[in-house]
Formats: sequence, structure tokens, C-alpha cells
Amino acid sequence: MRITLFAALLAVTAPLHAQGLVGGIAVDSATGMRLPCVDVTLEDTTGRAVATTQTTYDGAFMFDAPARGAYRYKFSVWQHLPVVGPTEMLEPSSEKARLYQLVFTIDPQQKIKLWPDTADSPPGAPRDRSRARIRYPSELRQKGIEGTVTVNYAVDSAGFVIGPSLRVISATDPRFEPPVSSYLQDVQLEPARRAGRPSCALILNQPFSFSVKP
Repeated sequence: MRITLFAALLAVTAPLHAQGLVGGIAVDSATGMRLPCVDVTLEDTTGRAVATTQTTYDGAFMFDAPARGAYRYKFSVWQHLPVVGPTEMLEPSSEKARLYQLVFTIDPQQKIKLWPDTADSPPGAPRDRSRARIRYPSELRQKGIEGTVTVNYAVDSAGFVIGPSLRVISATDPRFEPPVSSYLQDVQLEPARRAGRPSCALILNQPFSFSVKP
């Protein structure tokens, strides 16, 4: 499995060179879906960040192999607690890749500030608010049926949702799903920011509510 994963990792990132390479593929443990736009930090055992990157659209990530020692990966997405992987022994000649099955839980303490108030922020409001509307299914509105759709999706550095990343996690009524999917496929959001620069970002467990109340 490790050889297969490393071959796939090289195919979606960079060719092998003299220095070793380490990394892997991040997947959702519940669905098996590869997770794009996850922030990944290579840390030593004191928690010091040695290098940072993001997973590709195919969930892969890679670092140049570090100096000999013990390291671990920290995986982070907006509004969720980070996940820290197991400690691994690495050295400059290492060539290691593995599958990391991740479970992210919502961080109840995280307080989000959006661009331009902070240089690091998740995707923000739609750039064109006139198009930022989700159609309420008329048959459900007429019957007074309310509901919620919860989705996962990734937003690229231009603010557009990456189509293959869109996944419905739950819906109180399946008829609410198409309007949410259609909206996310059309809208352009203010992109996430890292150090003030536009960045790709993964959004997990985002609810969209439908209410007949004004």
C-alpha cells in the first residue's frame, strides 16, 4: 500500500529527486473521500513547525525529507480542531507516504474574523450578492416545510467551489439538496486568506437552512 500511495503522490505533485520525499494522502475516515485544501504542518515533537503546505485537489501532500529525527503531521481546516498524526522517524533519505484517515471535530471556541479584518481567514461573503440566493423549492415552501442541508466543499484561491469536492453530508429532505448544490456551483466567494494572500480552503459541515419565516 505504501509503494502504491507514494507512486500516486509523485504523479500528482513533483518528480523524485536526490533528496528524500515524505508525505501522504488525506482522506475522510467516514466517507473515504480524499480531502483537498487541508493545511498540513510538519512538526517536530516539541510542536515547532518545520514546513507547511496544503493538500492538492486529490488529497495528496509532500515535503522534502527533513533532518534525522522524530516528526508528526498536523492537519487543519477552518472552524475545526486540528488533527495530529502519529510520530514518525524521518531522515534526509526518507521516502515515505501513507494514507491518513482523518476525523475533524468542530472547534466550539474558534472565533472567526473575515478578510480584511485579519490576514488569515476562511472564505467569506459572495462577491456578487445579487447572485447569492438559494432557491427555496416552491412545493416545500407552499407546504411550510423547513429544513437544513449540510455539505462539505473546497473553495479555490479565486473563490469558486471545486466541483468534485462538493458532497452532501445530510439533508432533512432530499428536495433541498439541488438548490444548495446549484448555488455553490455558481457563486464566487471572497476566497480564504493565508498571510493576506488568497488561498484554497476546505469547508466541512457547513449548514444551509431553509425557513419560511421572513
